[in-house]
Amino acid sequence: MKKLVITLMLITCCGLSKSAVAETSFNNQQCQQDFNFIADFLLKNDAGINADQWTEYPEKVNKILKIQQSKITQVHSVHDCIEIIKPFLRTIRKGHLSASDKSVFHDFHIQPDLTSDKKLIETQQLSDLTTYIKVTSFREGIKEQLESVIYNNQDNIRSSPYIIIDIREGDGGNDTNYYPLLQLLGQYKYWLKTPKIFSTPENIKAWAIYKTLLNISANNKRIDEIIAKMQANLWSWVSLFNADEVKQTISQQEALAQPKRVMILTGSECGSSCEQFILTVRQNPKVITMGQNTYGAIAASNILEKLTPSNKIYLAYTATYTNLGIKDVDRLGIPPQIKLAKPLDKPAYDHEVSLAQRILENLQQ
Repeated sequence: MKKLVITLMLITCCGLSKSAVAETSFNNQQCQQDFNFIADFLLKNDAGINADQWTEYPEKVNKILKIQQSKITQVHSVHDCIEIIKPFLRTIRKGHLSASDKSVFHDFHIQPDLTSDKKLIETQQLSDLTTYIKVTSFREGIKEQLESVIYNNQDNIRSSPYIIIDIREGDGGNDTNYYPLLQLLGQYKYWLKTPKIFSTPENIKAWAIYKTLLNISANNKRIDEIIAKMQANLWSWVSLFNADEVKQTISQQEALAQPKRVMILTGSECGSSCEQFILTVRQNPKVITMGQNTYGAIAASNILEKLTPSNKIYLAYTATYTNLGIKDVDRLGIPPQIKLAKPLDKPAYDHEVSLAQRILENLQQ
């Protein structure tokens, strides 16, 4: 799962995705050194941990740390070591925190091939009144696909008075890629909380590396400004922008549809940028959210990366924290307005769509 902050392309990833880990010769001494390094590094540099004001690990986390470190004698490869580290990281936070033998920036400049992903976007005209659209990712390339679907009025999506947007399987991505869905909801002004960056010498270095990897002149000045603010405010919080909130406006000219009501179907797989989409659109009085709590990978976000002393394990951790005013949001997720029990089978899962349709169409009566 990935998330990028608005207007600034900062890559992130989350604990939902799985990366291939090569079998590499690795001894338990190296693993112990890397594990100790990770535990110490996170306390000093991770934004989510510092937002919780941890100076040492809580008892529950420390217990898992000791249990997992006791298994290091079993390590014979990088893969073994990473598998031992993972439960410790998961105890801290389930999203935007990972260890891998592959950098999150490995495929940074490679455009994903979406031609084989035929089900990233699905639409269906359920009735003369309601059109359904399912989006399972906000990854790169999705924005263009969404624009095509909406501009072409696929399954009457621009003309239907009621729209169901199903993001129950949303695996995150880039915040800017859901913009066409905002245009589908009519004109409105949305307010977005500004993330705060935790400034440390290591995080400054990581931002400088990120700038080099990104290598886009349009963003270089912005990143330089961020680094300068961090250097002037070491060991404190720095606003990513110059205000606590930023406004995103969909004007009448930019709006691609004018639905009466929109139902957003949510679920426990919806995380990161998927959750940011929910936080944004639920401000619109046309929108109703229904389903289960989201995954919970939104407050601590935006990935930086650190290579461990062995030079074989990459630690991905959070650069920013956003106070969303939702208690334990990175543990419990975002609750919907209409809470449904978790579906136990596919018929129950599909029933949520028909329920959403009935609710929307009954609103006109």
